[in-house]
Amino acid sequence: MSGRDLDVEVVADEETAARAVAERLAEQAREGGHVVLTGGSTPKRAYELAAALEPDWSRVELWWGDERCVPPGDERSNYGMAKAALLDRLERGPLAVHRMQGEAGSERGAELYEQELGALERFDLVLLGLGPDGHVASLYPGQPTLDERERRAIGAEAHLEPY
Repeated sequence: MSGRDLDVEVVADEETAARAVAERLAEQAREGGHVVLTGGSTPKRAYELAAALEPDWSRVELWWGDERCVPPGDERSNYGMAKAALLDRLERGPLAVHRMQGEAGSERGAELYEQELGALERFDLVLLGLGPDGHVASLYPGQPTLDERERRAIGAEAHLEPY
């Protein structure tokens, strides 16, 4: 931990949860730093609210915790969802957007993303979602990708997530 006390708040409904995440995103946008966005459909409302709460994201660099092996314009793209829900709504965009190149395929996309990470040692805020099959950041239960200890970006195939 970075010395900041973390508070855990239990929320009862999706809108309340989205607002809590949006407020934290807006705060980080004002502070600056490196922010990792999560994918799937769940964070969409939080991204919309965050753009309204803080329209200036010029002090952050955005990263992604996972991406599907599709082009950015595909309706399943995590980047595409974040672009429509957050990036396209901002008055001032991020310093940099480091998207995963899902269209390059899982292995090549992971290689390119690992290169993109370069010497970056830490993130300031990481959002993680939990898929209906128990996966987090494209790490699927019971898969060998969970044993990886050297690489910072790996290709993974969806094994349990219903499509």
